[in-house]
Amino acid sequence: MTDKAMTALSDDLQVLGQEVDGLMGKCAYEIGVRLKKAREIAEHGTWGKWLEARGIKRPTAHRMMVYATRIDAGDFDRACLPPVSHVLGLPDGQMSQNETFDELKQETRNLAAEARELRRELAGLIERRRELEAENQALMERAAEQDVEIKELDKRLKKYRAADAS
Repeated sequence: MTDKAMTALSDDLQVLGQEVDGLMGKCAYEIGVRLKKAREIAEHGTWGKWLEARGIKRPTAHRMMVYATRIDAGDFDRACLPPVSHVLGLPDGQMSQNETFDELKQETRNLAAEARELRRELAGLIERRRELEAENQALMERAAEQDVEIKELDKRLKKYRAADAS
């Protein structure tokens, strides 16, 4: 594999990693928003049991709710947001297989796969557009040539008519 190809693959991996981080952040935010709503409507004394029944640890729920609140408030510097792995309560940025966020991890993978598929489709559409633009250009050039031919034929026709009239 050439250095150019390796560099392109490396760049692709970096972009995918950033996309996954972004998707995880969005998921953490959405979960935080929903947890905040659930907390608001939970009856007194039932919150902890409700979380436990869903396999969500209270500190993790709290971190995600704080994360969502900070994003909603808009009064923060994005650089001061904790890493998504911290918000999700993940050790060293890795998801524990026993965590209830395995579904989140799978959803993130699914979204990343869907994004890759959409990028492939977009690349195909861009290529098709280029082909159509080239075809359109060729047709326009052909039309221009035919216009020149028609004008030449009109001139010749006028000459013949003038010659016939005389």
